[in-house]
Amino acid sequence: MPGVLLLVSSAREMPLADGTPHPAGFFPGGALTAHERFVAAGVDVVVATPDGKPPFAEPDGLEEIFHHPDENKPDENKPDEDKAIEAVLAGRRRASGSIAQSIAQRQSIAQRLSKIDGFRRPAKLADMSDERLGAFDAVFAAGGHGPMVDLADNPDVTRLLGTLHRKRATIAALCHGPAMLLCAPANLDGQWLFDGYRMTAFTDEEERQTPSGKLGMQWTLETALRNAGAVFDDGRSAWSPHVVVDRNLITAQNPNSAGAVADAVLKSLNAP
Repeated sequence: MPGVLLLVSSAREMPLADGTPHPAGFFPGGALTAHERFVAAGVDVVVATPDGKPPFAEPDGLEEIFHHPDENKPDENKPDEDKAIEAVLAGRRRASGSIAQSIAQRQSIAQRLSKIDGFRRPAKLADMSDERLGAFDAVFAAGGHGPMVDLADNPDVTRLLGTLHRKRATIAALCHGPAMLLCAPANLDGQWLFDGYRMTAFTDEEERQTPSGKLGMQWTLETALRNAGAVFDDGRSAWSPHVVVDRNLITAQNPNSAGAVADAVLKSLNAP
């Protein structure tokens, strides 16, 4: 039975560009989708956070833009007057049926997560030996802004990535989860371990549409990955599902890519 380490941030806030704290955590929908698909395929899943503390569901992840992105974007080909009318109508939809649907969806996600012991009492990454880490066939980093806080510069994540990469195990991440790749160790040539790899992640365009992005982020993930040496590959449009596979690295752009990236991980493990 393949074993997957489902790595989730336990951060609860992040500093904005002006230094003020803003809620940050994990996006429960994407994490739940991956967990349920892995378990259904017979994969042994261990949920872990860096410090062993239960993960915090990020409030920003409950915003309409993450659930009904197409309703939040006017058609750019229409005249300005039509765009204004469309924006008003979209607002009314969000104030009625869409919001009710999202609330019901969030409640369902919360209830299902509450029944998974790993999310209530996750393992502590820092306590895992190299031998224990090497026993996993894959790591999957869930999304949310939290990974930018406690996965992007973490010595235990560095240890995890080095251990799994040496055995060519699957390294996968969703949305902001690829922030963990920023602390990957150097390769034999002294370069970033993923230098020249094709990958995707939550884009700067998508970030500008989030509540924290509108307030001003200290840094953005797409730019950081590009600067590190990634060959960044985003989808045709913001919020559309997009998964990139390059060697043993699997990355997904946004929460709408959760199902597709989970399936890509299962394929890499030859799981049904």
